[in-house]
Amino acid sequence: MPWDYSAFGLRVECAVPLPELSAAGHKARESAPDVEIIDGDLAGMEPTKPCAEARYFGACARGFFIDIPEVARFEISCGAKIIFWRSPAALDETIRLYLLGSAFGALLMQRGCLVLHANAVIPKGHRAAIMCVGPSGSGKSTTAVALAQRGAAILTDDVCVIDKQGRALPGIARAKLCEDAAHALAINVSGLPHVARNIPKLSIPLASRGALAPAPPRAAFVLEPSDGARITATELTAIERFTALRSNLYRPEFLGPLGVEEALFEPLAELSRTLRIFRVTRPREGFDIEGLMKCLLATLAELEHEVTTT
Repeated sequence: MPWDYSAFGLRVECAVPLPELSAAGHKARESAPDVEIIDGDLAGMEPTKPCAEARYFGACARGFFIDIPEVARFEISCGAKIIFWRSPAALDETIRLYLLGSAFGALLMQRGCLVLHANAVIPKGHRAAIMCVGPSGSGKSTTAVALAQRGAAILTDDVCVIDKQGRALPGIARAKLCEDAAHALAINVSGLPHVARNIPKLSIPLASRGALAPAPPRAAFVLEPSDGARITATELTAIERFTALRSNLYRPEFLGPLGVEEALFEPLAELSRTLRIFRVTRPREGFDIEGLMKCLLATLAELEHEVTTT
């Protein structure tokens, strides 16, 4: 019997358990799933051949494929189905890492979603969300968890989906933190699993995403380690905003083969018109979490003041 989950506003029916997702509610289970995840080996299916030469991803007869050596092959079709074939030695947690990352990201792109390499957090006392964007290692998850320790609700971490109404959607119910970041946040790491073997990040469980509603983002912070000695926040211009968002699309190399690059231009432009975006630089050495929180929350307070006085 398949497992039922909820993620990014979608009901997901999966042939294998996905403990990183929130369980679907009873009402959701009465309808057909939005997404099916099928174990091709168990279903007796064969992978299709790529339509053209490619490295580890590209077009195939069923739509789009991703090949992760010694892990699994994924085929994603019509924004509604993911079929996977596991390598014999692959661990379940490693398969889930790529299934809920690259494969699910490609499926969301097929559905016409704007997918960013970012998180979305609703600060305490606010209805709108803020986003943290930046490459791996910039501190997005650390920042999100630090805000959660101050009463914020994390809508999604690492993969942020903006729907056609311009709202950030509740995503996967875990954050990925390096062990030193977890220690810096005074998190007891005893018993916490790694996201996958040989990947030095811990899986930090979050509250059920099913209890959270989509929220429009008010501001975004582009996190950038620098050689400077201070933490600074500088607001970006209109052109810089678009460039910053475009540079932080999730798996941008997938856009061309998926055929969705042109379709994403307008929602990307619209988000860059409505979102206040700040470049936040911090010293490369060390991670002054208290200083970063002070900077972000002060910037957010200034935005709130502008709203109440205009």
